[in-house]
Amino acid sequence: MFKESLGATLVAVLMIGLVALAILVPGERSGERITAPANSTLAGDGGPFTALQKNEIRNTVREYLLENPQVVVEVLETIQSQQQRSEGRQRQNAVTARADQLFKSRSDPSVGDPKASVTIVEFFDYQCPYCRRMAQQLAKLNEEDPDLRIVYKEFPILGPASTLAASAAMGAMRQGKYEEFHLALMGTRGAPSERSIFRLAERIGLDAGRLRADMN
Repeated sequence: MFKESLGATLVAVLMIGLVALAILVPGERSGERITAPANSTLAGDGGPFTALQKNEIRNTVREYLLENPQVVVEVLETIQSQQQRSEGRQRQNAVTARADQLFKSRSDPSVGDPKASVTIVEFFDYQCPYCRRMAQQLAKLNEEDPDLRIVYKEFPILGPASTLAASAAMGAMRQGKYEEFHLALMGTRGAPSERSIFRLAERIGLDAGRLRADMN
């Protein structure tokens, strides 16, 4: 992030310098060299800029930027906006390219109408506090909106306890009780353990022996 910000700043300063240079010295191109017009205060004989002229231009640009710092902000905002639009297009293209994996994978549990016009795909971990907060909100949305479908992507990245919980949830799916078990797990405190998982399984009526076999 820092490197991207620094890169954007350098690009912005370079752009400002070039624009200011073009405004201050609107010379004509001769091959790859810029020559100053005859009526310019910086012009010599119409040839390439001398070291003194270049230094005067740099000082003028610097003074302009110091007197008008909002120009830097405007350019940075423009660059940031362009980057956000570009990243948005890239994300949309990625979703489109992987639509079947995201929305239609048979290995992923889902709730709601399969033909719903709106689908939410959630990647989560049972130890993630933000995921736990969202669990009840998503369940409420599903109850209130008949035109909503939710696809759950088990994404256990926070250690062995997360993997254990995800395995149990997928086992519960084979017994037709995924959502109930999922919400129960999300409602527990602390890291999931084998003991707490099978206590929940018993509470919601899962076959513990079958669950253990499916987890393995």
